Amino acid sequence: MTGKQKDSAESTRPKLEIVLKCDSVGSMEAVTHALSELILPDVSVTLIHRGLGAVSKSDVLLGRDGQQSHSRFSGGCAAGMGKVLKEHCVEVRLYEVIYALTNDIKAIAEGMIPSVPQEQIIGSAKVIALLRAREKGLL
Repeated sequence: MTGKQKDSAESTRPKLEIVLKCDSVGSMEAVTHALSELILPDVSVTLIHRGLGAVSKSDVLLGRDGQQSHSRFSGGCAAGMGKVLKEHCVEVRLYEVIYALTNDIKAIAEGMIPSVPQEQIIGSAKVIALLRAREKGLL
């Protein structure tokens, strides 16, 4: 694939953008590494922001457009964030275990893949006779 073809194929894939907040640098590095190890061929997962501390209003405003996920590893949100989250229709997910976070990201990404309707066989038939009509509509 040429660079242009690869870019167009990349742009057609669903995108999951993540805003990540952690309680410590060690946690942030471990979660970042775990997310980089995820193999999701049909969805592009991007870490658009990562930081330390509680989820703040600026984090919500950063990730409110498009298909973003807010993940908080260990800890919570800043005081009074409930109203801001409702106002901007943003969901913050809190995790204590990295595997729970990565499994949830996989589930979200799989839900973004458009489903292709599959043909379903619901019965079978056997032709036992063929009748020919002399004129249309008459036997």
